[in-house]
Amino acid sequence: MKLKKLLSLMLVGSLALGMTACGGGDSSSTPESESSAAPEESGEESSEEASGEEADAGQESEAGEGSGEGGEAAAGDSKALQPFAETVTIKMGHGLDPNTSFGEGESLENSRYLQWLKEDLNIDVQYDWICSNTDFGQKINLCIASNTLPDAMNVGQTQYLAMLKYDQIQPLTAAFEEYASDRLKQYVHSGGDALMDAISVDGEMYAIPAPNLTASGVNTMWIR
Repeated sequence: MKLKKLLSLMLVGSLALGMTACGGGDSSSTPESESSAAPEESGEESSEEASGEEADAGQESEAGEGSGEGGEAAAGDSKALQPFAETVTIKMGHGLDPNTSFGEGESLENSRYLQWLKEDLNIDVQYDWICSNTDFGQKINLCIASNTLPDAMNVGQTQYLAMLKYDQIQPLTAAFEEYASDRLKQYVHSGGDALMDAISVDGEMYAIPAPNLTASGVNTMWIR
């Protein structure tokens, strides 16, 4: 189950990157550079968290099993963006601008994006909690302190380092290499060694980076 959630996070991240490229930035982002991750599980399913978005890598035995999970493509094809044979539920936390508007009949928990994830990839995204952007950082800190982390969510560098310190996340290197889309890989590697060093420990990748890029916003120069 941990590996399935890790792989589903890879797929969610791949699609989210494509949508961001087409539709602009996300109003729920925290001010500092973010990463995406999934916390470590112990026993059955302990809560997980993400620094920007970290992902849960699972244990070696699970990684062995996981090669057959997640709707493999035909031989030789990439395993990225392939649907799961069984529905995978991934829990997340989210910050939302109170002024955010949605299409008729839609909400953060009932959006076309989540419907596409369910229909095309068999991933069911659910939210443990949704709070305003102004309370988002405090909510994450409380989750870290109480070890009640969702499976994944965007967090800033400070929270990411705290999660590493308290051993709340697992490496995702192997799953990222095997299941991340080419576009997601290009995005991550485009940051060079400095970006990889920020999300890695002893050569293991612990988060999917989401730095704030100037190109993702609209810049205006006033001349008097």
